[in-house]
Order: sequence, then structure tokens, then C-alpha cells
Amino acid sequence: RATFLPLDNLRPAAPLELGGTRSLDAYQLYLTAAWRSQGGRAADIDRSIALLNQALSIDPGYALAWAQLAWSHRRRLWNTDAVPAEVFEPASLAVQQALALVPDLAPALAGRGFGRYLYDFDWAGAEQDFRSAVARAQNEVSPRWGMAQLLLTQGRLDEGFKHIRVARELDPMSPVLNTLEASYLLDHGRREEARVRLNRAL
Repeated sequence: RATFLPLDNLRPAAPLELGGTRSLDAYQLYLTAAWRSQGGRAADIDRSIALLNQALSIDPGYALAWAQLAWSHRRRLWNTDAVPAEVFEPASLAVQQALALVPDLAPALAGRGFGRYLYDFDWAGAEQDFRSAVARAQNEVSPRWGMAQLLLTQGRLDEGFKHIRVARELDPMSPVLNTLEASYLLDHGRREEARVRLNRAL
């Protein structure tokens, strides 16, 4: 398992590092874990978490891996019907580690936003985190996805649709994003366009 570092002992990463690593082994583990986390099976998600813990044991300063660890923990909520506290507590700790290393890391800000949105029900705080993440990384998928879900929950369909469209364009092979966009299209009565997105998801 990853070793959590005392937050007061972490030094922010240099801006050019962008939360990355200089370890090829840690990077390869991160890529494999990110791919594994796309699967819906519990075994895939557990494997993703194990790979990320392995990467972080090599490089505990790998902020992007901490952010991805939080993401993988949250997938347990969506895909394996896990107990929310058992998902968001380790996810929150991983996000804290990432932000201690790179305070404006977009995937980590989005991760904190998901925790505020789905667990704390702090929708204003979640929106602030998602918008901050989008401002820092226009091409990052997770804050766009978070904004879309939050806005859908609030009935703010027009703005939400813009965010999910961008997220899907950034990751066109994602079945989740294609399905979520289809739900927006159905809300707008655009059934044929929704069918295209659902067929892509399938």
C-alpha cells in the first residue's frame, strides 16, 4: 500500500513537473492503473488501486498518481456499490497528498470537488473546485465531467451540456461520457443524437 506522507513534510513540486514523476517504473504503473480503472469490474478497480499504491511506493511525490488513486477509489462507489465512507475517506486522503505536492493540480482539485459534491453535499464548494480545475487545465476531462454532473443535478442543463460535450470530445472512447451525454440529449428531446451516443457507448 502507498505510504501517506505527513502533509507538513511535503514540498510543492516545481511548476514544470506538473505532478509527474522521473521514475519510468512508476509512470508505467500509473498508465496501467489508469487503463484498469476504466473497467467496471471490482477486480479491475482493485487492481488499479494496487498498481497505484505500487507506483507511489516508488515515488511518493508523484502527485498525479495520488490524484488517480482518489479517482480509482471513487470508481468503487459507482461500480461496486461500496459504502460511501469507505470510498471517500481514502479518496480524500489521496487528494490531500496530491494538493500538498501541487496545490493547483487540476485532477486533484476535481477530486476534491467530487468529494464535496457527492459526499459532503457542498455543491457551492464543489462548483468552485470544478471551475478552478477547468481554468487551470482546459483539456482535463475530470473537472468537465464533474461540472456536467453537478449542473445536471441542479437542473442547469444548457451549461451542463456544454461541459459534457467537451469532456466527451476529449475522451471520445469513454462509454461513461457517451452515456452521460446521451442523457443530456434526451433531456433536450434530441433522441436520434442520443441514440448515436448510446450506440457508441455500447
